[in-house]
Amino acid sequence: MPTRYHIEEIVRQDASGITFQALDSVTGRSVALRRFFPFGAEGGGLEHEEKAAYEIALERLSRICHPALLGVSAGGCDPEDGMPYIVTEWVEGVSLLSLLERAPLQPREAALLIMQALEVSLLVSEILADEAVWIETSLESIVRAGDDSGREFVFPISPMKWLGGEGFPRGLDEIVTLAEQTLHWQGKLVSDTAGGGLGGWIKWLRGAAASASIREAMERLAAATGGVPPMSTELIVAQSTQQIKLPDKGKPRHLLWWMAAAVVALVAGLTIWRTKSGPLATDVPEIQTASADPLVTPSTTQRMKPAAARANEMAERLSQQLAEKNALDDQRRKQLAKPGAIYQISDADLLVENVGKEVVLEGKLANMRFSGKGKGPTFYIEFSKPAPHDEPRGYINRKNMKPDMRPEKLAHLIGKRIRIRGIVEKETISPGGKPVTRPRIRIAGRGAIKLIE
Repeated sequence: MPTRYHIEEIVRQDASGITFQALDSVTGRSVALRRFFPFGAEGGGLEHEEKAAYEIALERLSRICHPALLGVSAGGCDPEDGMPYIVTEWVEGVSLLSLLERAPLQPREAALLIMQALEVSLLVSEILADEAVWIETSLESIVRAGDDSGREFVFPISPMKWLGGEGFPRGLDEIVTLAEQTLHWQGKLVSDTAGGGLGGWIKWLRGAAASASIREAMERLAAATGGVPPMSTELIVAQSTQQIKLPDKGKPRHLLWWMAAAVVALVAGLTIWRTKSGPLATDVPEIQTASADPLVTPSTTQRMKPAAARANEMAERLSQQLAEKNALDDQRRKQLAKPGAIYQISDADLLVENVGKEVVLEGKLANMRFSGKGKGPTFYIEFSKPAPHDEPRGYINRKNMKPDMRPEKLAHLIGKRIRIRGIVEKETISPGGKPVTRPRIRIAGRGAIKLIE
């Protein structure tokens, strides 16, 4: 970790990471230093493009200055193990968890907290060009700032959510949970008029959490409680960030899309910023990229290049990779659209696009096993040993297995090329805490397995 920060105490620790209160030896200020375990405590840190995407996001987030958000001053990845960390301002106050142990919030306070949570989520969504609740909503992470600060409730940004990629929930369910917790309404039936209208709003959001936008939730909350209508999204962004061009919004299909969008956005922001004069709209220091900065330990000449040059090179490389992948995918789709087409193990992404359809998958059989260390309900047919988490595989439920599907009956197929026929399904697993989506083929029985060599 950077030597400029002197750890003073551990504030919180769980399976996702550890938070310290530290002293910034350069500024003399207290800061919150959070070290994350993106794939679990034993799962290792970020690598290559993941590091680049994380650092790009931090550069953009460092330009946000909002009273309900802990300002980001620095961050990166530990050069020793690649574990990501983030440094934010330290705000003195009382955790929401401590407040709620005494009594629920009054409806006015609860509505204020929820509106602030939605507003900063909207703000960060605009900066990252991808809508989600990008803040931590656990009760112990939210702080009610001291009276002398001029601030109300303050939320930390949650890098774990953007590190989670597509596997992270994108709806507003956690806002529903937060609202119910602040009022001590968990598991209770409340009327629409309860809490000055909060009851009706929470009921609406419970049913609309998966589809409602953050903006819609803000507007309905103000209408339900008789509050002041929220500012326009453009005004929220203008008042809370350096004036930089924001990227076009659109839900990325996978990490490569997300990274390409983030890089392009950063290049645009850096270009505009360099043409402007005058100080930033915030006193949060930028993340420096010069090799003399104590936060950066350049390991190669590439890492010592100015941020704009690095971002341009990365944008060009990612765009080329993306174009090549799309061209190959389109060519492969045309091949697979022909009658009698056979999918290969490398067609995992294309298999996911055909959920619910019957396909034929070919590969060399490497392993057969029951889930749950041999005691589970699912029998897997795998083409690698051990099989990568995202590799396609065949399966059949134990209860549907006939004697001719027992492992000993199929043992002679190990090491030989086979084809399996079945229905494509999609499942999401979380090895080491990192969500992974993979296709699997549900086969009906022995007749769906064919030896081809």
